[in-house]
Amino acid sequence: DRILDVRDSFLQRRADVARKSSAAEAEAMELKFVFQARLFFSRAMRKLDADALHMYFVQAAKEVVNKRYAVPHKDAIYLAACHIHALFGPDMSLMSLVKEKDLPQYLPKAVLLKYTLDTDPLYDLLQKEYDKLRDMSKAKAKSLYMQLVEKLPVYGSTFVSAVLADQRTSTECHLGVNQHGIFVLHPVTYEILRKKILLADITKTSASGNKVKVSTKDKDWEFQIKPKECKQFLVALQTYQQELSDTQIQEGDEEEEEEVEETTA
Repeated sequence: DRILDVRDSFLQRRADVARKSSAAEAEAMELKFVFQARLFFSRAMRKLDADALHMYFVQAAKEVVNKRYAVPHKDAIYLAACHIHALFGPDMSLMSLVKEKDLPQYLPKAVLLKYTLDTDPLYDLLQKEYDKLRDMSKAKAKSLYMQLVEKLPVYGSTFVSAVLADQRTSTECHLGVNQHGIFVLHPVTYEILRKKILLADITKTSASGNKVKVSTKDKDWEFQIKPKECKQFLVALQTYQQELSDTQIQEGDEEEEEEVEETTA
């Protein structure tokens, strides 16, 4: 359902090599990015495999911190506490684990900005949530983090920048597509702007250049998407539509089998 983007890991590793080594050593140890790997894990595997759980967790945490998932501030603080606990485990003081300069690794920028003007110290709020997890293992904290993030409507979405053409107006937005449908999102906050377009309601999809038209029984939606992102969006949409179709066929087969068993009985 989610993709672990190894490019970020590669860039971080290359930066570490350059920082910790002399110029000659860094040149000799230069890492070369050959290809990008995309690893897919089923949700069932995540429950059984610690590495799969960790990869889900890394990707989800990245999306939360980069504010692609619009999380209420209170929930974002609780997720940050889970994030820190999942990495470090229980400790007497949060201050000994996370310094102020490290907070952007765990919290969206909007939350950090809000609490610079708030009377409630952010550290106190984090510590309070962190203390609730004291008896929890690291793996359990990761699992809890994933359970909370998976409840978000846009979880697992492929995101692209777009322009929505609607009644003679053009609105910049992001589009998110996942197994639930297509979401029209705010271009900065990623908050949901319109009621989602359900996959089951889509009757036709067409594309011409950077223009994509999605039709339902009630409405036609027109979007302008950059060519590279347009292809990415269409592939994701077609993949989820195929999964929906396969699921419906499977459910139909199971219903037929149950009817046959009842008739035989």
